[in-house]
Amino acid sequence: MDDIHLSRELLRAVHDRKVPGNILEEIKTEHLLSRCPHCRAEVQAYEAEVRRRVPLFSRVLQVVLAKLKPLLHPASREQARAERDLRDLLERTPEDRVGVVARARSRFRQPALVRLLLEESRKRAPGDPAEAYLLWP
Repeated sequence: MDDIHLSRELLRAVHDRKVPGNILEEIKTEHLLSRCPHCRAEVQAYEAEVRRRVPLFSRVLQVVLAKLKPLLHPASREQARAERDLRDLLERTPEDRVGVVARARSRFRQPALVRLLLEESRKRAPGDPAEAYLLWP
């Protein structure tokens, strides 16, 4: 801004909410910084400080994500296993499914598979309620 000065008209317009208050603050700041070398230097130093913090935050975020990655992989492995088990169950007859699940000690027992079975059951309910019921865990 080219050295804009405050005026009573501008102050009234801000007071009457015809002009946003942040415009007044911007004009006051620009005017001050154009006149006072000390204030200008302080604002520039502060802005440089803020710009340096962004890369630091970015590095911290990368470290946190790296630490979280191993924790996220077991969930994705469990989901992949559940999807594989669901495909296996859907390829079988309903009677065979019941027997396989009843005999299994750990396979077909994870919560991710239960969620997938519920989703599949809901999808099938309108067209084939009997099949949907047989998928209910």
